[in-house]
Amino acid sequence: MDRKTEIVQLTIEILKVKGFDSFSYNDLSQEIGISKASIHHHFKRKEDLGLALLLFMKEGTLSRNEHLFDLELSPWDKLEAFFNMNAQVIENGTKNCPVNSLQANVNVISAEMADVLKDIVDLEIDLVTTLLEDGRKEGQLFFKGKARDHAALVVSTMRGAMQQSRIHGHGFFRQTIEQLKTNLKV
Repeated sequence: MDRKTEIVQLTIEILKVKGFDSFSYNDLSQEIGISKASIHHHFKRKEDLGLALLLFMKEGTLSRNEHLFDLELSPWDKLEAFFNMNAQVIENGTKNCPVNSLQANVNVISAEMADVLKDIVDLEIDLVTTLLEDGRKEGQLFFKGKARDHAALVVSTMRGAMQQSRIHGHGFFRQTIEQLKTNLKV
């Protein structure tokens, strides 16, 4: 792994704990064991690092979505896998999702960063929309209304549960997801 990717991946881990507006290049320097000047060599401004981070996360989201679509699983099982992947991100409710962290900081990030952040969430909604549509066609999932509207509700609820799990524990996330799944079952 090259140094630039190492910095981006470490930033993701720091975001899970501190948030974008609260971390500094000093935090990265201490964690990675290189000088702040070396970090500035790769990312002149914090916004440059933030954009690289979001583009890295967008690629990861695209890759995850492609992986889920390629699995020989039912739409229900793919939805379950999606929820489980997100549960792993928050590590038993002890950490925040980097996407949630950046959404909370949307007023302090650049417009370009906000656009990529929106793309990431839209990719999640697109994925869930497809899974809901496929599940309804196969008679596995039930919901009223348009699949995209319901997918937005599912993703928003999941993201809110991720945030709440930091206060109420990981069980809160799991209970919320179980209720979402109960509401979708035929």
